[in-house]
Amino acid sequence: MNKKRKILYKCLIVLFTYLLLELTCFIFIKTGYIPARLPTFHFVSENDFTMHLIINKDWGVWHKPGQFSYQDGCLEMDNLYNSYGARDKERVRTSTDSNRVILLGDSFVEGFGVKENDRFSNLLEKETGKEMMNFSCNSFSPLQAVMMYKNFAKQYNHNTIIFGILPFNDFVDDDIDLIGNENAYRPFLVKLDSGYSIKFTGTYNPADTFINRSKGGFKERTVRFLKAYTCWYNIISYLKLKKAENKKMRTGTAKIPSYYYDYTPSQMERLEQILKDLRKSAIGKRIIVFSVPVVQDFLRIEKEKNQPPLPEDLRKICSQNNIEFMDLLDPIRATGKNYRDFYFYCDPHWNENGHKLVADILKKQYLKTPGSP
Repeated sequence: MNKKRKILYKCLIVLFTYLLLELTCFIFIKTGYIPARLPTFHFVSENDFTMHLIINKDWGVWHKPGQFSYQDGCLEMDNLYNSYGARDKERVRTSTDSNRVILLGDSFVEGFGVKENDRFSNLLEKETGKEMMNFSCNSFSPLQAVMMYKNFAKQYNHNTIIFGILPFNDFVDDDIDLIGNENAYRPFLVKLDSGYSIKFTGTYNPADTFINRSKGGFKERTVRFLKAYTCWYNIISYLKLKKAENKKMRTGTAKIPSYYYDYTPSQMERLEQILKDLRKSAIGKRIIVFSVPVVQDFLRIEKEKNQPPLPEDLRKICSQNNIEFMDLLDPIRATGKNYRDFYFYCDPHWNENGHKLVADILKKQYLKTPGSP
């Protein structure tokens, strides 16, 4: 065998070995033995997560109308924001159907990381036959969601509001003492001697985007390329993240942070005021509030061995204001499945399985006669 044939033979062996490795990794992922994401075979070269977020004068962060593509870890997004900046199909303000629903919340309600048709709001619309108008936005605080409703969304005729609360960051996002020094243009609810008042931080500039961030260098693009086109790299990424999560969440004696437990009385009082304001702004409307758990909340309840106080506190507040409340922590645990199956392994948001489960849970609540147990 001459030198060229030897080189060719070795190259074929390397290629065959690589293809065999890829096939094995593909089988591991496809069968669910290793729950990593399959490659998308689609690479987004220009990748700035925040380039689709703009500033609205009335409530702060909002979407820029148009197409937006993004890749990160196990996520690939190709979102379309309609003419008024919502991740939704075009909706008319006045409809002959008054039984429409407005959805409010942050990235969980927006459907961060999943295709639009896989979101729980789209699934609810398909299963109930009612228009589910999604006005949520990633990076929204509860106050911003309510201000967006008051200043814009309520112009679309509807009879129901479904509002998602994310304890994991919503208490912090509405606390000016914790993040008010970030100099971003955004509203906060501030307690004064005379009551509560809205205070904006930063300065409004219509030319501003939410954040200007680097689109990443050669290393970051190489990593995204490997995640987009190879199974083996996705498995390595999954195993690294899993190891890091286990080390961070399950070792040591420190409590796992969870705002199902760790909120302060003043933070809950502020959220109560926001819900009261929503109730006043939506007179005669049915309001359903649900709380969103993340992985840390499940891990914390496993260690605490007792029920978190948040669901009961929120249920009491909602009851006093003629608002229906549903906590998703117990219903997700009641499935008997590993809660991790409902979240992306590389990101805290719900995956497609999570959105399907949430749609099933909320559908039962939505279809109940208001006031029934």
